[in-house]
Amino acid sequence: MLTVSDVVAAKLLVQLEAVPLEVARAHLRAVAADEAATDDVVARLQAAGALPGATAAQARRLVALYELVRAEAVYLQHLEREGLAREQAHALLAEIEASPVRERLGAVLVAQGRLTAEDDARLRDKAARSLAVEDERVVGRYLRDDFEGVARPVVPGAGADVRPEHVRLSALFRSPRTQKLVASEVRRRLREAAFDPFADAVGGLPAAAPWTGLLPELPPGEPPPLADPARAARAGTARLRAPRASSRVAPA
Repeated sequence: MLTVSDVVAAKLLVQLEAVPLEVARAHLRAVAADEAATDDVVARLQAAGALPGATAAQARRLVALYELVRAEAVYLQHLEREGLAREQAHALLAEIEASPVRERLGAVLVAQGRLTAEDDARLRDKAARSLAVEDERVVGRYLRDDFEGVARPVVPGAGADVRPEHVRLSALFRSPRTQKLVASEVRRRLREAAFDPFADAVGGLPAAAPWTGLLPELPPGEPPPLADPARAARAGTARLRAPRASSRVAPA
């Protein structure tokens, strides 16, 4: 059964120049045609002798990281829709991306007393349901296009040198303006801490790299917060408001 992880893996392998485009597309077609398949596209490429073990392990690490960051991007969208102001989102991203240890957005907010554990669990559930809907749309789109989109890079601007530090929420799933703001704040925090483990990563991608959405097919632009930012700022950040009832769970 074809999954978004298969698509992302194929795109990464093509970007890494580890697998030719047409070979990746052919193996994706094979996975899609076999509903009972248990091997993903990376395993199939390995079995066919088209992918060394070390490269397969690298691809799996990057795909796992990408999926984690992608899930965090959807979680952040839900936070914004429930009242987190844009400026607060930027500060939160900078705080996380300046840290040598990657932490979940929700875990940071819960630890700071800005979000309850119950609300964190609820938002994670909403994000998971949104991703499930989006996954179905993305897989359907790639099938209809016969996997032409595999040629588009997962990490714009990185070329064939995709490293884990390039896979950051602000760089992949936010607008160029947010990329600049967050990168500037990250550099400031690292300078103040006299600790700069990700300096190359922060400066290594073009500041105006095209925003890619959850995957490159989605339209550009950041989701506007549904709550009034001024009202949210007056209310403070000790708690986020309870969600309004809505049947929409897919990201915009």
